[in-house]
Amino acid sequence: MANLEPFRYGSPDFIQKCVQAMHAVHHGNGLHLYPESSYWDWPYSADKVDNRLLQIDRDWIWYKAWSRYAWSVKRDSVKESNYWGSELSKRYGTDLLHSKYILEAYEQQGEIAPKLLRRFGITDGNRQTLTLGMFMTQLINPYRYGLFTLLYNSEGPEGEMLTEYAEKEWKHEKHVGETPVQIINEVKAHGEKAVEAINKASVGVKKDKAEFGRLRNDMYIYNALANNYAEKASADGGRAVLPADGRRPSVRPA
Repeated sequence: MANLEPFRYGSPDFIQKCVQAMHAVHHGNGLHLYPESSYWDWPYSADKVDNRLLQIDRDWIWYKAWSRYAWSVKRDSVKESNYWGSELSKRYGTDLLHSKYILEAYEQQGEIAPKLLRRFGITDGNRQTLTLGMFMTQLINPYRYGLFTLLYNSEGPEGEMLTEYAEKEWKHEKHVGETPVQIINEVKAHGEKAVEAINKASVGVKKDKAEFGRLRNDMYIYNALANNYAEKASADGGRAVLPADGRRPSVRPA
């Protein structure tokens, strides 16, 4: 998850699903949790502020969610929503309604990076920092950059890479599973909903307004991240990515 730095991530629902998959799909019973910011900067976060912030404070929900679900992942979803709403209320002085808006922002934001990585990424390791963006050549010909194929073949849901999608469009073949165009539309919607929810929450914040301001900015950043990848990957207004001259897209490097 070092791929996410320097942005914050704290979706309890997605983290719970990760731990469920760890047990049920990968048959694992332990995890190695990286800090969200570079571990060589521990204990400080990557925020550019006058007085450096501690990761354990800035990223509290990241550590708390992984710890909670690693300890016991079988928890009722309604009760979990109330639990996290209560935790957010304590932190920001919000009533339950406004704390649920904060939680909704976290949950919407939490879908963006995983969806982008599993449909456009080159590797799941920290050789690629997803939040830095990608060159167009990395998107249309990832094999040149040492593509880690397991990212597509086993680590995510069934679907198509951008190159596969373009080739099938060219051949008028049926698409299978999750497609790049689907993810483009979904992450843009997640970004908009995250911003909308955090703005609704802002009027109810009574405590730690400086930190809430940083959290609110996180949601705007993720919205920008979603739109950046969406625009670059579509490159023609949201339709299939195909060369302008009509040539068949390259699927493997020459």
